[in-house]
Amino acid sequence: MKPYESPTPITSVGNHKLTVNDFTTGLIIGDSSIIIKDYTAQTLLDRLNNVMNIQNSIMNKINDLSNSISVLQSQLSNSTNSILSTIDNSRKTILSAINDAQNNILNGVNNVKNALDTAKNIIITTINNSQSTILDNVRSNLNTVGTYLGIPLLIVLVLEVIGLILIRKRT
Repeated sequence: MKPYESPTPITSVGNHKLTVNDFTTGLIIGDSSIIIKDYTAQTLLDRLNNVMNIQNSIMNKINDLSNSISVLQSQLSNSTNSILSTIDNSRKTILSAINDAQNNILNGVNNVKNALDTAKNIIITTINNSQSTILDNVRSNLNTVGTYLGIPLLIVLVLEVIGLILIRKRT
């Protein structure tokens, strides 16, 4: 056997063992293995199909992720709208409560004002009635005194009061 010859032809697909012999002694100097792969059209098509299957699997996973993202976006949008609606309803409730409180305060202030006006009118009426009663009593007493003492005494009293007023004005 020649040093570079193989016991089986290397043209077939598979693992092949190569040995190198010293042609003078026949001793094996070295050996190695070689793999011959099948690169025929069918093998290439099979590998292409495998790649296509892997690509389809990846695309399916991407579509699943895209669908999951769409669902999450929809849920997030619904949650956000719900939260915004709750906030808006709370805002309206608070504003309504504030308006009610303002109206109650204004009604209370108006009630107090009306009560004070009523009390003031009662006091003024009472004072006016008291003044009228006092003046009527003074007139009645003056008439009674005038009747008992005579009208000239009343004139003297009036003149004396006028005199006192004039004296006070001079000093």
